[in-house]
Amino acid sequence: MFSSAIYAQTSNIDSLVNKLKSTKNDTNKVILYQKISETFQEVDINKALEYAKNGLKLSQDNNYETGIADLSKTIGDILDLKGEFLKSIEYYQISLSEYTRSNNFPGIGKVKNSLGRIYEKQGNYDKALKNYLDASKIFENTSDKKSIASCINNVGLIYYYQAHYDKAMEYFVKTLKLVEELDNKMGIASTLNNIGLIYDKKQMFDTATVYFKQSLKIHEQTGNKYGIAQCYTNIGNMAYNKKDYKNCEVYYKKSIALNEELGDKWSLVNTYISLSVLYQKQKTYNKAISIIQKTIDLSEEIGYRDGAKSAYDVLSDLYAAIGNYKGAYEAHTFFVAYKDSIMNEENSKVLSQLQEQFNADKREKEIQLLNTQKQKDALKIKQQSTQLIAIIIGLLLLSVFAIVVYRGYRHKKAANNMLSLQNVEILKQKAEIEDKNRNILASINYAKRIQEAILPPQKVVKESIENSFVLFKPKDIVSGDFYWMAVKQNIVLFAVVDCTGHGVPGAFMSIVGYNNLNQAVNENKLIQPSEILDNLNELVEQTLHNSESKAVKDGMDIALCALNYKNNSLEFAGANNPIYIVRSKDNLSSDVKAIDGNILENESSVLYEIKANRQPIGAYINRENFTNHYIQLIQGDSIYIFSDGFPDQFGGTKGKKYKYKPFKEFLLSIQQYDMFTQKNMLDKAIEDWKGSREQVDDICIIGVRI
Repeated sequence: MFSSAIYAQTSNIDSLVNKLKSTKNDTNKVILYQKISETFQEVDINKALEYAKNGLKLSQDNNYETGIADLSKTIGDILDLKGEFLKSIEYYQISLSEYTRSNNFPGIGKVKNSLGRIYEKQGNYDKALKNYLDASKIFENTSDKKSIASCINNVGLIYYYQAHYDKAMEYFVKTLKLVEELDNKMGIASTLNNIGLIYDKKQMFDTATVYFKQSLKIHEQTGNKYGIAQCYTNIGNMAYNKKDYKNCEVYYKKSIALNEELGDKWSLVNTYISLSVLYQKQKTYNKAISIIQKTIDLSEEIGYRDGAKSAYDVLSDLYAAIGNYKGAYEAHTFFVAYKDSIMNEENSKVLSQLQEQFNADKREKEIQLLNTQKQKDALKIKQQSTQLIAIIIGLLLLSVFAIVVYRGYRHKKAANNMLSLQNVEILKQKAEIEDKNRNILASINYAKRIQEAILPPQKVVKESIENSFVLFKPKDIVSGDFYWMAVKQNIVLFAVVDCTGHGVPGAFMSIVGYNNLNQAVNENKLIQPSEILDNLNELVEQTLHNSESKAVKDGMDIALCALNYKNNSLEFAGANNPIYIVRSKDNLSSDVKAIDGNILENESSVLYEIKANRQPIGAYINRENFTNHYIQLIQGDSIYIFSDGFPDQFGGTKGKKYKYKPFKEFLLSIQQYDMFTQKNMLDKAIEDWKGSREQVDDICIIGVRI
């Protein structure tokens, strides 16, 4: 079916090219250039670009505005497929300008939708979502169901990238219904692929594979090589997740071969990275290094900074694995540089957006005040005219009465002037208060963006600890709780940190904790949890200039783990915050070493609590070194570390704290579920308990299943 679809497209192209040769009318030629280019996109991307550019030149020579708009958008689409995003945006802007000039709203909607797709690929999700929603508003007023479906699908993708998977699924199901009504094969295939991505995130890999293969079948029927390549990569990812490395490599190589043929550099970068990670897993380091170096060159060529960042991160691990520590350090330096560059650009965008919003609000307020003043002036003039007529009539009738009226007028005018002055003062004070509140809120939101930037992204958490979840619910815009992670060869370090206070003071302390944890691990090369906490305590005291004599209680509680995936061992140290380990009773046998700690159990599982040292990080009298606990885990064990926000939450019918024992009992009751479901159940449990009451503290829980 694949080959027959290609043959049909080639035959159609030949027919269109013959028509082009015989056509004399320039407008008809432009239309044919457009059709030929669109048909070529699925079989020869470079030919598609050549015909589109010829059509655009002919349109420009004849000042044919519709042709300029249509062909500029087509060229933008082709450059998007080639991964040349910056050039693609330039052509989309030309197209948008032409469509706007001619009030072509469907055209504007299509360009906005395409721009959203580019920003989505660049990781600029706020800008992408804005363009998608703009396009959606335009298409809602038309009968163009195909474009409406595209917009709904793209909004779903943004929710997917922001890890709102249930919301994303809702949009994908709506999209599937629309494209099935239209019998849009390409749309059906694309949406099935997206639904597969959701099941991947829910760790339902077999179900995800079914959807990816359904999508692949349709793409093969229609001859869509881009869709085929994407499905190959996704099926390869599922094989990797299921540890079927042989099939994983087969599908990755199929995808790479197609993308090289198509010249899709963006997709090549992502699949190269996946293949190098596979080779790293198989310990074929030289093959992995060769591919990842090619990936870095390609990422830098197309300006794909996220790709370059990920590639340098993988290269650093590969060099470390073969003992090339100088190379590992240099690669890590480039990784950090790209990461900082991306974060700084995001922060600059936030500042710029805040400034633009401030200026827009200011202009709107000025216009409102000006309009109000004009209304007052018009009313005042009208009042004065009426009074003047009354005075003239009064003078004609009775001069004495006129004097009385005139005096009344003077008193009224004075009162009006006084009232106007008071109104101006009130408006001035109101504007000052609004400005201050706006600036304070803008600063806090900016602090939130900075704090979010230091937290490990959910994708990174999943890559480092595959079967895990993070439930993170700040009380305020910014949080005093944070979670932290670092990977050192076979060991994953992860922690939940609860800083003094919440809101802005807690957020400041979280930055101190984050920086000092990184210094202890990355600069001081510590890996044992107790040694890290001892060093962290020294660094925090130095940062805050605390001393025992002052006993200032600025600091943090922390649960820190070092998980060795090679031998399933866990080391733990804590400052006030414990760790819970839940083990199935089926795994309690004489040949399995018991875990020391307080025990709570139900019919099927046992929960062990390993207590932390009763001292915080920060100034503390009679401090001792932190204790290091070693636990040998077995498959199926669940690990939980957390701050005190969940058990300390007030709620229920009597407005009491949730407390630790019910928290443990709840954890025991959900052991039959996967980690994704456990996270949602914990979130629902605390929301139901809280009800309409205010959240009292930040909440952070990490769960890991071995």
